[in-house]
Amino acid sequence: MNNFGIARTGQTVLFGWGQRHALPRLVKPLGNRAFICTDDRFPQDPLLSALATDMRSEGIAVEVYDATVAELPLDCILDATSQARAFGPAVVVGIGGGSCMDLAKLVALALSHSGEMSAFYGEFKVPAPVLPVIAIPTTAGTGSEVTPVAVLADPARDMKVGISSPYPRHARSHCAAGSPSGTLIFGVLSFAIDVSWGRRIARCRMFARANFDCVKRRCACPVAQ
Repeated sequence: MNNFGIARTGQTVLFGWGQRHALPRLVKPLGNRAFICTDDRFPQDPLLSALATDMRSEGIAVEVYDATVAELPLDCILDATSQARAFGPAVVVGIGGGSCMDLAKLVALALSHSGEMSAFYGEFKVPAPVLPVIAIPTTAGTGSEVTPVAVLADPARDMKVGISSPYPRHARSHCAAGSPSGTLIFGVLSFAIDVSWGRRIARCRMFARANFDCVKRRCACPVAQ
């Protein structure tokens, strides 16, 4: 098991300009039904909506949930899960910022395991694999595309809580692909840079170094030192 929780990435990371075009090729081996978790920008942005069109042109059935709410209130998760369950996806795709990608992880979890979401709060609570998740970031900052963590807002506790599992395909990204602007990993790199350069603390710098090394190993193209 990887000792660096910050370095637990998905099974595959694609990095570089135009990697979004690889989405149909990434989905195909996982199944022919993809459920997209995104927000209301998706149908308005030609670059984003083209992702669904590209998959459909390859014979992949696509269902889009574009009502993601920032900070992920529980009602949003239940609403998306209900739509996804009726569709029956083989893979869940998160396209957008951190909330969209976290929603994809949580929908994959809810479709795979019964029970209240609160049963999975914390670490090591996911009992078995979930549906594959592909995360495509359109922003830089959260790093959700390469972490095994999903954060949601629990109204009963009046606070944000996290769900994390370090094991392959347990509430984590199966793959992360480049965003429509060509950026990827800038979220996780920004955290690493901030920790490494902004805070001169030995332990923080150790985790940052592990983060950089992990990104270099996982990327399909070279990452500068």
